[in-house]
Amino acid sequence: FPVTIRVLEKNAHNARTDKFREFQFSNLLELQEKLTISVRLANRAFIEDLKKYKETRKWRESDLPNELDEEISHTFREVSIRVQRVEKNELRVDLVAMLNLMSSCLIVQDYKLANSKLTQLIKMFEEIMPKIGEVLRETYK
Repeated sequence: FPVTIRVLEKNAHNARTDKFREFQFSNLLELQEKLTISVRLANRAFIEDLKKYKETRKWRESDLPNELDEEISHTFREVSIRVQRVEKNELRVDLVAMLNLMSSCLIVQDYKLANSKLTQLIKMFEEIMPKIGEVLRETYK
């Protein structure tokens, strides 16, 4: 009986480990997709602000269109939730920094600073996507 119990415990442990790996894999795939959408939305918000800036010469003079604002809010919330589910601490820290940068892109009150933040965000996005890919590959070694 002790051998049978150990075998059953090992099988249960392996099943939990497999389930956790599948969860991480699925979360990271979805996170890649949502990050791509989020960066595009941050860019769209910048373009909206730029249009208004050309008319008024004032940055962030008015609110974003409701539809865009809601889409940004929803997508950023989804990204935030998925970031917190990332097991690898180093990657999660990088992702939180990216989330903070995305948010600052949307609230900065100066055109030049907004442009600089958006450029930083795109660079950070290009650096973080391969890191996510690396963790995805490690998940199924």
